[in-house]
Amino acid sequence: MKKSGSLWVEATSTEIELIVSESGGFVSTYIDGNNMTSNKKISFTLPRDVSGTIPRSDALLENLTTSEAEAMTTR
Repeated sequence: MKKSGSLWVEATSTEIELIVSESGGFVSTYIDGNNMTSNKKISFTLPRDVSGTIPRSDALLENLTTSEAEAMTTR
């Protein structure tokens, strides 16, 4: 997705190929703070062509227990 004015719209395949490598994109989310205040994070590699869900079992947990990861919610 990309922001166009005040709306989110789907990015074209060409736009995605310019930004995301064939191996996908790496996303990290810090827990209890940010990259300056927390050493707890959960990370995923997202495929270039995303559909459906990303299994939690594919996540990398750093200084985070499985229980803490399972209790995560987003706002």
